[in-house]
Amino acid sequence: MHRTDLSLRHVILLDRVQKQQKISADEVKLLKAEKLIEGRSPNYYISARVAGLTAQKARYIRNRVLNDDYYRHLVVDYLTGAGA
Repeated sequence: MHRTDLSLRHVILLDRVQKQQKISADEVKLLKAEKLIEGRSPNYYISARVAGLTAQKARYIRNRVLNDDYYRHLVVDYLTGAGA
């Protein structure tokens, strides 16, 4: 555990997020304020920073939400390739 400043409550909440268990709105605010989790309700996942510290970068990449630019690029590439 690299972050020794995390309380036991934070650690337990992060464990619940990783196990995809529900957490309350107040708990979400707490973890998001510390930049420990990302995502939208009910699909929260550990942040990139936490993933890097816990050797879970691959899991983070699978879970993260792709941004609008990514989807825009996919549509443009598809339309260009389809001759539209």
